[in-house]
Amino acid sequence: MTGKRTSLFLLLAALTVPALALLPPRLSLLGDETGVVHTEALGENSNFPIKPPNLPGRVWLLVQWQQSSGSVTIVEQSVEETAAREEAERQVRAALAELTEVGVLPAGQPDFEEGFAISRLYLRDQADLSSAGFWLVENRDQKECALSMALDLETGQALTFRLAGPHVFMDDLTPQEMGRRFLDRLGLESSPPGDCGEYSCDFHLPDCRSVLTATVSQRLMKFGLEMDREAVEKGGSYGVGISR
Repeated sequence: MTGKRTSLFLLLAALTVPALALLPPRLSLLGDETGVVHTEALGENSNFPIKPPNLPGRVWLLVQWQQSSGSVTIVEQSVEETAAREEAERQVRAALAELTEVGVLPAGQPDFEEGFAISRLYLRDQADLSSAGFWLVENRDQKECALSMALDLETGQALTFRLAGPHVFMDDLTPQEMGRRFLDRLGLESSPPGDCGEYSCDFHLPDCRSVLTATVSQRLMKFGLEMDREAVEKGGSYGVGISR
């Protein structure tokens, strides 16, 4: 009887070890099959694989995160370490300076003395595994002016921008002119403006499968990205080239 029990124990052990070895990958695969977005904390030494596409591809990743998050893997972390925060804030202020230089922001408006809340965001397209990083930014003191924007980690340039508050826009510029200035600094190809009104104007970005909407009103300036449903339905390899 003892010999039979020993043999049974050895058999169960032999079956259990490979089962345990195979279980975690299978569970991960099941999670992927359900379409669940994997969001996790990002360590400073994270080995999250980066395969950055060209700028249109990076814009496309950002748009998917905003409107179709189930198609991208998301890793995000608040920037708290001193050296990283200083570098991130330097890039944020450089991006604001660029927007001022090209005539999108009025000179000296505003200065954001209390600094910014900044997070690192890494996105990976589950279809082709292209991936890229971004800074997500908000100003800390939002009593008078509320700022939010997404910066491209590769170039430090603002890809989206929103500023609400008194006197935040250039009085003599139309939404079409503002949108053109915002896009020209990025070098993105755009079709002639589509729907344009007194307060907003749409720019189709065919290489990004996206639409940038420039909105300007008395207390709001916004450059937001949305998915171009028509371009997505047409298909094609938009924005998947790898940057060099």
